Amino acid sequence: MLNLLTTLSTAAARQLRQGRWAAATIVSGSGSVPRQVGTTMLVSENSQLIGSLSGGCVEAAVIHACHDAIESGTPRREHFGFTDGDAFAVGLSCGGVLEVLIQPIRDAPALLEAASQGPAALIRRVDNGGHAFVNHDDGGASLRAALESMGDSMNPMPPVVDQATKERVETGRDSSPVLDQIQTHVRQGTNGLMLFDGTELFVETLQTEPIMYLFGANDFTAALADAAKLLGFRVTLCDARPIFITSERFPSVDRLVNEWPDRFLKQQWRAGRVNPRSVICVMSHDAKFDIPLLRLALSLDVAFVGAMGSRVTHAQRQEMLQEAGVTHEQLAKLHSPIGLGLGAETPQEVAVSVLGEIIAERNGRTPKVPALRATQGSIHFSHVEPVCDRVGDRIPSWT
Repeated sequence: MLNLLTTLSTAAARQLRQGRWAAATIVSGSGSVPRQVGTTMLVSENSQLIGSLSGGCVEAAVIHACHDAIESGTPRREHFGFTDGDAFAVGLSCGGVLEVLIQPIRDAPALLEAASQGPAALIRRVDNGGHAFVNHDDGGASLRAALESMGDSMNPMPPVVDQATKERVETGRDSSPVLDQIQTHVRQGTNGLMLFDGTELFVETLQTEPIMYLFGANDFTAALADAAKLLGFRVTLCDARPIFITSERFPSVDRLVNEWPDRFLKQQWRAGRVNPRSVICVMSHDAKFDIPLLRLALSLDVAFVGAMGSRVTHAQRQEMLQEAGVTHEQLAKLHSPIGLGLGAETPQEVAVSVLGEIIAERNGRTPKVPALRATQGSIHFSHVEPVCDRVGDRIPSWT
């Protein structure tokens, strides 16, 4: 719901402030499901809709459940899955199972106002619809206050047994498993259910655009930037050579930076802009740039680190990285040669190959077409023309 609230149009926000509404949010899913956990649809008492849950599979049943929740004022949970006996019954014909939390919205104007401040997360109690927002970078103070505001019995901190512990708690230097778990959600930009003091909570984080950091300005970089925008990335391109960094060459890039690559990445990391959702793609295959850059990148907690280059370049790069102190565990994180083994040739095809590997890595999948780093042989498709030695010889078959 948090991400939906922060992206509402003016007209939709005006609608939400009028009448009575309920929020239907996917809180868990298994099998083949059309939308991810955290997806929300808002339903009014007059069946006005904002958002969607499944593209049509279960919307009618969810609308009915939302009307019941609005009238009763009571939250409820609904399960939707594939019905073997009747594929057209209420359920997911794709074969998955969704669990949907339906809660009446008690104060839409206050909710919209709080969401407009750009909080880090929204925490909702499943049983009574209570909610609280968590702010960024306050040492966990708003998180503790949020949990305490949702119920007298919900103490987020362990018992204070001595003065030293009390001082650590009051200054925000002490933590607890529940605080750590919620902060992990916030840091990684994920959503999920959790149990705390016998009470079930649903944590939603504000999922801002993930950043793709591209290093090295060339045609392959331009194609990758174009394609990455379609997946919702905010693209930053850095190159130490000012002549190559122009908006005319890279119209889809959000930020162009003329700086030494590893120096710039270190600046971004220290500023807190590099996080577990960030993607780093090194497209320059130039050792003087790549080695210090990759040495730093492989030490960071990010979603993906990839480097372009031939197998010979990759072998030389690995050797130099090891000499620079990069561990075997860190090298195992490097996607090089970057991309899936699609036989890609053009910059646009290579972009599809790279993004395919990024998507697979992000979702923990092993694609049927293996990554180039898991194979051997030629990276590119070889166009071999059949040759006849003498007139009348049979043309050899393709291999």
